[in-house]
Amino acid sequence: MVKKGGKIIKKALILDCRKEENVDRIKQILTKTKWLEKFADTPENLTLDVLERLYKKVIKKYPAQIGYIQNAGDNSWAFSLKHTETHEWLYTIYAYTLWEGIAKSLIVLYAVFIKNIPLEERKGE
Repeated sequence: MVKKGGKIIKKALILDCRKEENVDRIKQILTKTKWLEKFADTPENLTLDVLERLYKKVIKKYPAQIGYIQNAGDNSWAFSLKHTETHEWLYTIYAYTLWEGIAKSLIVLYAVFIKNIPLEERKGE
C-alpha cells in the first residue's frame, strides 16, 4: 500500500524537466517541504545555488547522499542515492540537468527520511 503522498512523489520523480511546466511542478513540491522554509520563500527562488546549499545541509543531518552521477545516455544523467551507514542503494534518479537531479534527489531524501515513504518495492515486501 502506498502511503499518502507517495503517488505524488513517484509521479514527480518521472517528470521530464525539459518542459517548463514540469520544472514548475517540481518547484511547487519542494517548496511544500519544511526543509525549504529557510532557503526559498517562493518557487521562483529555487535556484541551483539554493538547492546545493540545502543538499549540503540535508546530507549532514541524514545518512544518505548522492553516491555517484553517471552518464545515462541520451543526454541524461543517472544520480544514484545511497544510505551512508549501510551503503545500500536507495534510489536512482534520471535527469537532464544538474538542477533537476539535485531537486529530485532532495524529494527522494524527504520522502525516505521525513515521510517514511518507500519508493521501491522489493521482493518479499
